[in-house]
Amino acid sequence: MTRRPRAGFTLIEILLVVVILGILMAVVIPMMIGSDRPAKITATKANLQNMRTVITQFYTVKNRYPDEKLNEILSETYSASGKKKRFLKRFPKEMLSSDRGSNKIHNSLGKSGGWYYDDGSAEVSVNLDMELGDEWDMPDGVEKNPSKW
Repeated sequence: MTRRPRAGFTLIEILLVVVILGILMAVVIPMMIGSDRPAKITATKANLQNMRTVITQFYTVKNRYPDEKLNEILSETYSASGKKKRFLKRFPKEMLSSDRGSNKIHNSLGKSGGWYYDDGSAEVSVNLDMELGDEWDMPDGVEKNPSKW
């Protein structure tokens, strides 16, 4: 009686593939960690500019600045091309304080993330009053404290 060769892989072949994949992951994953930080900085700066623009637009239309929590920006409307539109549907997120970002509005400057709004001066900034560490790889000459952007 002759044996037919079995189809499939041997245990040695499977272990060899697992080891090779492990080595590749050990090399590639550390290179990818932190690679999203420049994008988070850019997104936060763009969202900050968007918030400032909306506050200016609110002032232009309503002839006053929004309330201390900026709720009026979400609820009040203006007329554009004959249609009623809200100034914002939801607050954009700052992406520096956590992986998911924060869109909370604060009335005192701190380190909890989100946005800081000073209703006295109508200024909005990132609510992260601390310097970003070296792991953020900020270029020379760029302000490292997001609350001062």
